[in-house]
Amino acid sequence: MKDSLKKLICIVLMTAMMAEPMVYGPVSAYANSTSDKIKEAEKMQQDTKQQLGQTQNTLNQLKDSKKAIQNSLNNLNEQIDEKSEEMSDLQDQIEEKEANIAAVEKEYEDAVEQADEQYRFVKIRIRKIYESGADSIYDLLFNSSGMADFLNKAVYIAKMNDYDDKMLEKFRNLQDEAAKKKETLLSENAELQELYEEAEQEAGDLQDLADSTKNSLVSYAGAISEKEKEALEYEAKLLAGQQTIAQLKSKLKEEEELAKKAEKMEFRDLSEVSIASGDRDLLAAIIQCEAGGEPYAGKIAVGAVIMNRVRSAAFPNTIAGVVYQPMQFQPVRSGRLAIRLAEGANETCYKAADEVLAGANNIGKCLFFRTVVPGIKGTIIGHHVFYLYWTGVASGYGTVEESLEGDASESKAASEAAASKAASEAASKEAEEKEQASKEAASREAASKAAADKAASEAAASRAASEAAAASRAASEEASRKASEEASRNASEGETSRASEEASASSSGSGTASGNSAEDKAAGQ
Repeated sequence: MKDSLKKLICIVLMTAMMAEPMVYGPVSAYANSTSDKIKEAEKMQQDTKQQLGQTQNTLNQLKDSKKAIQNSLNNLNEQIDEKSEEMSDLQDQIEEKEANIAAVEKEYEDAVEQADEQYRFVKIRIRKIYESGADSIYDLLFNSSGMADFLNKAVYIAKMNDYDDKMLEKFRNLQDEAAKKKETLLSENAELQELYEEAEQEAGDLQDLADSTKNSLVSYAGAISEKEKEALEYEAKLLAGQQTIAQLKSKLKEEEELAKKAEKMEFRDLSEVSIASGDRDLLAAIIQCEAGGEPYAGKIAVGAVIMNRVRSAAFPNTIAGVVYQPMQFQPVRSGRLAIRLAEGANETCYKAADEVLAGANNIGKCLFFRTVVPGIKGTIIGHHVFYLYWTGVASGYGTVEESLEGDASESKAASEAAASKAASEAASKEAEEKEQASKEAASREAASKAAADKAASEAAASRAASEAAAASRAASEEASRKASEEASRNASEGETSRASEEASASSSGSGTASGNSAEDKAAGQ
C-alpha cells in the first residue's frame, strides 16, 4: 500500500509541476486575483481534507464491518468443525452398532444352528433305541436284568430327557436374546442414523452460511480496496494542493513586489507607445470580450488598464505583449479572444479602442480590474472595480484615492472628466441614434406612402387605359357596323338605278316582257 501511495503521489506531483500553477479550474485575470486563488486553493484543500476524513471514516466502518464478518466466519468455521467432529463420532457409533448387529445376528444364527444340532442328536438317539429292537422306552425298562439295571436305565433316560429339554430351552433363549438385542441395536442404529442426517443438514446449512459470509467478506475487501485507493488519491491531491498553494504564495509575493515596483516607476508618455498593425483590432476585441456587456465607460476603463500596463515598466511595452501575457486575461486562455478576432469586434468597441488609443482614461493609473465583490472598494464602473495593487490595503480594498495612487487629485479629476465625457458622449450618441432612428422611421413611412401613391396612380392609369381601350373597341365596332350598313344600302341603290336605266333603254321594245323582267329583278333584289 505504501508503494502504491508513493507512486500515486509522484504521478500527481509530476502532473502538477508540468501543468500551469492554477490547477483548481479556469482562471480569469480580472475575476480572480492571486490572493483569491490562494483562498480558493486553501478552500479546496479544506474540502479535500473533509473528503479524506469522510473516506477514512467510511474506510474504518468498512474495516470494522469486515472484522465483524470475519469473526462471524471464524465462529461458523468452528461450528462446522464441531459438527464435523459430531458427525465423525456418530459415524463411529453407527459403525459400532452395525458391528454389534452383525455379531448378534451371528449369535442368533449360532443358537439356531445349535438348536438344530440338538434336535438332530435327539432324533439320532431315538432312532438308535428303535434300531436296538425295543418297541419303546418301556420295553427297554422292563427288559432290565434287575432292579439296579432298571434304575440305572430310568435315571439315564430321565437325565437324557432333562438334558434335551435344557439344551432346547437354552437355544430358544439364545435365539430370543439375540432377536431382542438385534431389535434394540437396530433401533439405536436408526436413532444414530437420524442424528447423523440432522448433523449433516446442520453442517450443510453452516457451510452455506459460511460461503455467503465469505462472499460478503470479499465484497467488503473490494470496497475497502476502493476506499483505500480513494484515500490515497485524496492524500496525493492534498500534497499537490500544498505545492500549488506554495507556488501561488510565491507568485503572490512576486506580484506584491511587482506592484510596489510599478508604483515607483514612471509611466511612459502615450506618444512613446508604438502602435503596431493589428493593435486596434486586438484592443477592440479584448474590450468586447472583457466588457462587452458593460456600459461605454466600462469599455473605456478596460482599454485604459491595458494602455496603463503598456506604459508601465512593470509590464510588456506593447499591446500584444500585455494582452497575451501568461495568466492575465481569461478570454486568451479560453479561446474567446481568438474567435472574436476572427469575427471582428462591434462598432462600439472599436470606438472605445480608438478613444483609448487617442488617450482617453477614466481610471487613472489603475493596472488591474476584477468583478465587484461585497466590501471591495476602488473605482467601480459597471460590474468591475479598477485598482492599482494586487494585494494589501490599496489592492482594490482601499479607497478610490488609494487605488489611484500618485497624483490622486489629478487622476481623480481626470477620471471624473473622462467619465463625464464618456457619459456625455454616450448620451449624445444615444440621442443621435434615437434621432437617426426617428428619421429612418419617417423616411421609411414616406417611402411607403410614396410607394402606395404610385401603386394607386398606376392602378388608376391602368383602369383609364382599359376603359379607353374598351371605348375604342366599341367605337370601332359601331363604325364598322355603320360602314357595313352604308355599303349595303349603296349597293341596293345601285342595282335599282341600273334596272331603271335598262328599262328606259328597252321601252320601245316589248313593254310587257321588259316590265316582267324589271319586276323579276326587283323581286330578286
